[in-house]
Amino acid sequence: MGQEKATSLADMLGSRLLRSDGSQVPLLTALGDKDSVLLFFTAAWCAHGSTLPEKLSRLYEEQSGKRRLEIVQIGMDDTKEQHEGGFSTMPWLALPFEEHQIQAELFTRYRVLTIPSVVAVNAVDGSLCIQDASKFIDEDPTGQSFPWRRLPAGRATDLMTLHGSSFHSRANPLSPGRFSKKSWTDSSSAHRSSDPYSFLGSHLVRHGDVVAEVADVCDGRKVFLHFGAEWRRDRQSFETRLARFAKQYSAHSDDVVFVYVSVDRCRAHFEQALKRTGTYAVPFDDKLLRRRLRSAYGVVGIPSYLLVDQTGVLLVPDCRPLIDEGHAGVLKRGWARDGPSLQCCTIA
Repeated sequence: MGQEKATSLADMLGSRLLRSDGSQVPLLTALGDKDSVLLFFTAAWCAHGSTLPEKLSRLYEEQSGKRRLEIVQIGMDDTKEQHEGGFSTMPWLALPFEEHQIQAELFTRYRVLTIPSVVAVNAVDGSLCIQDASKFIDEDPTGQSFPWRRLPAGRATDLMTLHGSSFHSRANPLSPGRFSKKSWTDSSSAHRSSDPYSFLGSHLVRHGDVVAEVADVCDGRKVFLHFGAEWRRDRQSFETRLARFAKQYSAHSDDVVFVYVSVDRCRAHFEQALKRTGTYAVPFDDKLLRRRLRSAYGVVGIPSYLLVDQTGVLLVPDCRPLIDEGHAGVLKRGWARDGPSLQCCTIA
């Protein structure tokens, strides 16, 4: 995965953790004799209907005092009451609700795409052991083979696995240097779809129960794909800038349509995003299409912003610098910068 290593896991998690009774424990005391740590990324609103907490509780009980395992819950709740309520019955430890910056850094470092998710890390240096440990929990619920080992390079753990269904086991197609100029061009022309916008399905939705056909919405324009989730509150300031950019750009040019691709598991959060962004979106109910889009474009972290043409060919793999530049700069100098940046989107 090429994760950047910190000096220690303690440097990442801060100085203290919480027990479910509200008492604090120094982090070095909590993790000092542990070999492995499972980081459990969750929130109260996504726990309903999920069997993951129950499975983790069973594993924790089986391994308690045996294999030197600790679980640390990383909550993304909206309020402290929700955080404490969702954690009050858990036997493991948790990062304090107030540590928003640490939460954000952990989500980014371990490329957490959706919640609930479990990431296995080394208890000493915090290095990534298993990107998605939930499938190991399913296959070895009592931890008989614990500590689990990372699969060989190139296997499925090198990409994110959604709760209940896996990404394709392939390297990130946006990895720097993976394609030469010739291979970019050949790949794009070889797989270019003859049906414009087919990669987006048949319909898009908008706040206010608006439903429109993709062809009518896009109408010959390039597509700005915004992969996001409402629970990434640490990115809300940038999301606000993006909404302002989209409104200002669209007021001066109609060559790009902005489309939101939600990673939320909760419809209420999806509706909040539609209201906030004011853009069209891939329907929340079309979970398969949303998953295929993330997989096809190699999205391993959110939010992600990219520009594609009518047939899904990637034109700009990361639009964040352009959003920072502002709509006036993009209108003046264009979207594409510094040579070719084409990669084919193939959605099976």
